[in-house]
Amino acid sequence: MLHLEPFIFLNKDFAIHKLNYNLYYNNKKNPQYSVTIEYIPKKDKMYLNYITFNNFFEAYSGEYFKLIKTYYNPKQQSFEMHFNRLVALNSIHKRNFKIYYKNKRLKVLDIIPIEGSSRVFNVVIDKKSFDDIILKKENVNLIYSPYLKFDITNIKDLNGFEINKRPSLKINQYREFFVQETFEQKELPIQQNFIDKNAPLSKSLITPLELENNYWLNTPLKSSKN
Repeated sequence: MLHLEPFIFLNKDFAIHKLNYNLYYNNKKNPQYSVTIEYIPKKDKMYLNYITFNNFFEAYSGEYFKLIKTYYNPKQQSFEMHFNRLVALNSIHKRNFKIYYKNKRLKVLDIIPIEGSSRVFNVVIDKKSFDDIILKKENVNLIYSPYLKFDITNIKDLNGFEINKRPSLKINQYREFFVQETFEQKELPIQQNFIDKNAPLSKSLITPLELENNYWLNTPLKSSKN
């Protein structure tokens, strides 16, 4: 459930000095999203001074420990399995390697590191399993057949991360923009590309900024030259 808490700060003339919006999710104490907008008076009008955005999100990293490719070796009656990280050898057990062909489980006899590597392994299968399900016919397919399913569990990499466990990244993204110059009488430029409010930003055209060297691009602190 989401709920919004808006705050509006006014002066005695009822001019808006600041707007603060906080969006909360599932009654949590910290806001899921918040935005603050402040205005300052200039003569008889109020102008934007700064705007800040602060949003929280949780993402899952694609860089996790996993099986990346498997090759079928009919001569050795085995599957050559490649992992994206070095594997902790003490976590290698036959019970952790389950292989199915057309939903029928194959019997794993042994798991052997290839040429001393702890990232590539030969998983040897019982001969009767091959003969019963005619796996020899699959040797025309260099990469494992779509009928094959590999269920690898409870093994870990050298850093202790378990296979197929995608780490969660909890991130607060904070952005702020400060107004450095106000043009009170400036008119809209002619023949410029404005944002279409009804289209996604990815479809918008970028107008080159000719005055970018006149402003701080890494606010709020301006770098000084000695």
